[in-house]
Amino acid sequence: ELLRLLLDKKGFYDRKNLTWKEVIDTTLLVASAPPGGGRNELTKRFTRQFNLLCIPQPSKDILGRIFGSILNGFLSSGFQESVKRLSDTIVAVSYTHLTLPTIYSVQISVGAVSLKQ
Repeated sequence: ELLRLLLDKKGFYDRKNLTWKEVIDTTLLVASAPPGGGRNELTKRFTRQFNLLCIPQPSKDILGRIFGSILNGFLSSGFQESVKRLSDTIVAVSYTHLTLPTIYSVQISVGAVSLKQ
């Protein structure tokens, strides 16, 4: 409700000094996840202030193209041709074989990272 008050009324009430504090020249960028696990549902009074944008999860092919473009751009300056040729292999392995649980299990078995529960 405090964020809604900021958006609706452009400020906050200072209960200590009993004065209104106006907030100027601010931009609010908000991201959220579905309710659950300690997250509350956003009220309609709050969400009416925003333009909502919902983006579906991209496919593996799209992710491969995005990460491949980034990696090719990075490798294009200062790397040998033998390293540049590995970019497609690196991208393919990164999103098909190394899922998050696999990365964690590799780190635990190697002992590189201690994961706190």
